[in-house]
Amino acid sequence: MTNEISKNIRYIGVDDLDIDLFESQYIVPEGMSYNSWVILDNKVAVMDTADGRKEKEWTANLVAALEGRTPDYLVCQHMEPDHSAIVGKMMQDYFATTEDLCHVFHLVDIRHEPTAEDREMNLFLR
Repeated sequence: MTNEISKNIRYIGVDDLDIDLFESQYIVPEGMSYNSWVILDNKVAVMDTADGRKEKEWTANLVAALEGRTPDYLVCQHMEPDHSAIVGKMMQDYFATTEDLCHVFHLVDIRHEPTAEDREMNLFLR
């Protein structure tokens, strides 16, 4: 299910009501929301993916929001699974060539030191 935030922005996030520990340490008795958006303008940007446990539902939301268009950009806030577990599928489905890799953005969350996953992705994207 997608929600229209504005004319050009669609919410494609998913809820995970089955998870009881976020990042294997934080108790989440009401589950998690994996927030993600699609920005539809001259170019199309996907903001974050979701945890791999919700890949099918998230992908269905993405396809519905795209309405036949193809993403030009993928922006991930950081490389923890709640934001990036479906990046591999996105790369396979939409960014298959080396030239396309320049359209994948990786933002390091300035609130904490880069994780090992952040550093690995930075090396990969260079």
